[in-house]
Amino acid sequence: MNLKSYFFLIIFLGMNGVEDSVATDIDNFSNCTGISVYVDSKDTENKALACDGAQMALAFFQSHKIEIKRPIHIKLHSAGINNYPAHIGLYSSKKNQIDLLTLEHAKSLCVSLRPFGMPMNESLYLSFVAHEVAHAITDQNLKNRPSSLILHEYLAYVTQFATMDLQPRTEILQRYNLEPFQGLENMSSTYYKLNPCAFGVKVFLHYQSLPNQSHFIQGLLSGLIKPESHELE
Repeated sequence: MNLKSYFFLIIFLGMNGVEDSVATDIDNFSNCTGISVYVDSKDTENKALACDGAQMALAFFQSHKIEIKRPIHIKLHSAGINNYPAHIGLYSSKKNQIDLLTLEHAKSLCVSLRPFGMPMNESLYLSFVAHEVAHAITDQNLKNRPSSLILHEYLAYVTQFATMDLQPRTEILQRYNLEPFQGLENMSSTYYKLNPCAFGVKVFLHYQSLPNQSHFIQGLLSGLIKPESHELE
C-alpha cells in the first residue's frame, strides 16, 4: 500500500450486526452533550473537538431523517494509532469504535503531505471527525450486508464536505476543479484508490446535483439504490 496516497483517507471498517432501535439513555453513556457518543480522552479540549465533529455529522444525517441507533465510542490517540501509524482515523464496526488522532498529532502527521492540499487545522480536523462518525452512522443504518466500499465512502465524503466550513470547502473545490460523477455507475473502487481526494470532491459535487438528496441517501442505506462496484468494504 502506498501510504502517501492513503494515509489520511483509507478507513478500516469491520462489518458487524447492528441494532434497529434508536440509541437511548444518552446521559448514561455519553460525555458529549445531547448525542450518544463517548470520547475516551482526559484532554478536555480534544474531547470537545471530537464531540463537535460528531455533532456535525449527526446533524447532517438528521437532516435526512437518519439517526444514531447505538452509542458510538471514540478513542483519541496522542501518539499514533496502534498498527495504523499513518492514519488520522479509522472506524471498526466489530469494536464499535472510532480511533482518532488528536488535533496536534494530526497536524504533525500532515506536515509533509497535506490532505486535499490543505494545512491541517481545527476546521479541517473537524471534517475528518465527521467523516469517521459518518462511517459509524452509516454502518448502523445499513439494511443489507456485506456493504459496498463505494457506498461507505460516498456517505463519508459527502458528510465531510457538507459539514466543512465554507472557506476551506470552496478552496478545495476550486483547487480540484472537477466535474461531478454523473451517477453511481461512474464511481469505481479503482478511482477511489488511485485518488481518494478527487473521489471525495466528485461524490460531493454529485450529491449537490441531486434533486432529492434525502431520497438518494435513504435509498443507499436501504439497498434500493446500489453502486455498480461490487467491491466490499
